[in-house]
Amino acid sequence: MRSSAIHSAVRAACVGLLAAAVSTPAPAQSTTTQPASAPAATTEPATTAWGAGIPARLLASTQAAATEPATSPSATSQPSPTTTSGPATGPQGVDTPGLAIRNDDVVVFLGDDLVDTPRPTSTNSFPMLVETFMTARYPDLRARYINVGWSGDTVARALLRLDRDMLSHRPTAVVVCLGLNDPEYLPFAEERLAAYRQDLLNLLAKCREAGARVWLMSPPSVDEEKGRKVRVQRAGRPGMTDLQAVGYNSTLQRYAGAMKEAAEQTDSGFVDWFAESAAARARGRQIDPDFALTTDGLNPTDRTHAMAAAALLEAWGAKPIEVTLELTWASGDVKVASHLAPVNVARAEINAAGQRRIVVRNLPLP
Repeated sequence: MRSSAIHSAVRAACVGLLAAAVSTPAPAQSTTTQPASAPAATTEPATTAWGAGIPARLLASTQAAATEPATSPSATSQPSPTTTSGPATGPQGVDTPGLAIRNDDVVVFLGDDLVDTPRPTSTNSFPMLVETFMTARYPDLRARYINVGWSGDTVARALLRLDRDMLSHRPTAVVVCLGLNDPEYLPFAEERLAAYRQDLLNLLAKCREAGARVWLMSPPSVDEEKGRKVRVQRAGRPGMTDLQAVGYNSTLQRYAGAMKEAAEQTDSGFVDWFAESAAARARGRQIDPDFALTTDGLNPTDRTHAMAAAALLEAWGAKPIEVTLELTWASGDVKVASHLAPVNVARAEINAAGQRRIVVRNLPLP
């Protein structure tokens, strides 16, 4: 079985998985056809297509095993509605060794346009992808996820609303994604970077005082194109900017570096979305000169949000979802196992042409 391209793959691993974990999905059927002359046991590893720059290590993989299953584990000037979700299942949660998110954690996403997307509750934004994957992959982990993004925000403006919008939720874990708007879409200025650095340290100090663990996520790189102007927000007001003319990627790289330094100084986590996206763009443009990771030069595509989600999940120590199909050709027995438990939802058939076919209903992901 093979996964689709990046967007379909992420939705299968996140959106579809959440449905499997918390609801009763409509029956779906997957089939695999093998010739009748196949040997008694075969092993065929599945492939996972993540697209340029997307780590495959955090998406579901599927294996067909011979005898034993594997055992491994846009923006508006108004704030988005605060979105909150609760635990997936069970009256009691369970901590997972090696996973940074703990039972009963309150996880708050604080950010700008990258968090307060045009559709903040869409399953395509990185906070929603992260929440959905975590709920599906760790259904016994009781955690709440809250989005307090505000389009057009900067670190300085976030400090003004920190008590009201974030600390009031009593977070135990905070993801901060700020820095896209802080350079104000102007040529680089050292004084603006210095102010950003100090404001970021002040914000981190407040989070620490509240007892929250913090992960910083740099803004991604943008698609610079000569003569192309994009809509931006500067000091809370709309405007137009030629990102290439002001050298915005070079500026964002410096801000990402300042964020990394702040993370090191405060023992916070750090996810370099800028570096991941820049590397992915470079690889993509070797194949297609028009390869883009934004919809308009500035706002990330679904692919780019998936990249951020995968990087954050890895920083948290999240493990991939793995599903194993165990097939015994002689008897026609098929077992499906995931990280939760083996289940019998499959059968082997031999059609009139003598071909063996594996039929899987409601593939347990997870």
